[in-house]
Amino acid sequence: MLTLIFMTCLAGENGLYGAKIKTDTPLVSITELMANPETYMDKMVRVKGTVATVCPKAGCWVDIADNGEKVRIKVKDGEIVFDKDLVGKSVIAEGTVYKFELTHEKAVGYFRHLAEELGEPFDESSVTSGTTIYQIGGLGLQIDK
Repeated sequence: MLTLIFMTCLAGENGLYGAKIKTDTPLVSITELMANPETYMDKMVRVKGTVATVCPKAGCWVDIADNGEKVRIKVKDGEIVFDKDLVGKSVIAEGTVYKFELTHEKAVGYFRHLAEELGEPFDESSVTSGTTIYQIGGLGLQIDK
C-alpha cells in the first residue's frame, strides 16, 4: 500500500521556509533594488528586512521592508506557506527579480484583489494608469537570528 502525504513547507525549527539561503547570492538592499529594479531583472538576489505583511489568504507572499522601502516575495500558491506570525520579524529572502506590467484595467483588478485580501477598502479612482510591479520569485526565506 502506497500512502502519499502532502506537506506544506512551513518553517522548521531553524526558521527556514523553502530552500536554504545561499550565502554566495548577492545581498542587495531593498532600497537599492527598488531604486534600480531593471539592473536586477532576472537575477538571483538576497534581501534583508522586516516582514511588514503576509498574504492573509494563502500565505503565498510576504512584503519585506527596510528603510521605508518594500519588496514582495511571491511564491506559487501552496509551494511555500508563509506563517502570519512572521510579521515584525527580521528575515533574509532569496529569489529571482521579475516584473509584470499591467494595463489600467488590469491594475484596477490587481489592486482591488489586494484590498480584498487585506480586508481594506478600495477606491477604483485611486488607480489612474497602468503600472509595472517588481517582485522577487521566492526560493527561500530565513528568519534572521
